[in-house]
Amino acid sequence: MIIYDYEKEVETTKTFEEVLAEFGKTEKDIKRIYHGLDHHCRCGCGGRYFEAGERGFTRAVNQMKKAEFRAFEIEGKVDGKTHWLNIPEQWTNDMCYCIYFKEPVLVAVK
Repeated sequence: MIIYDYEKEVETTKTFEEVLAEFGKTEKDIKRIYHGLDHHCRCGCGGRYFEAGERGFTRAVNQMKKAEFRAFEIEGKVDGKTHWLNIPEQWTNDMCYCIYFKEPVLVAVK
C-alpha cells in the first residue's frame, strides 16, 4: 500500500497489516468494510457494506493488501479505542474503504 501524506508531501509504503497495527488492530478485529463514496453519507446509498466472511469483504481486504494500492492519508483515532479507519483511494473520484472494527468487550470488575 502506498500512502500519500499531504502535509509532508511524501509517499510511504506499508503493508495492510502494518497500517492496522499502527491503530492497535489486526485483520481478525475487522467487523465490516464499506466501499463507496468518501465524502458522502454512510447510509449505503453511496456504496456497499460487506460483513466479515462475505465475498465482497475478502475482495476489499485483498485489494488493500496489494503493493500497488494507493491511498491518501488514513483517518482514525490512535487512542486504543479506534472503531474505524477511513482509507481514501487515490485517483478514484472520491472513493474510499472504511473499516469498522468489533467493539471491545468490557469486563466488569467487582
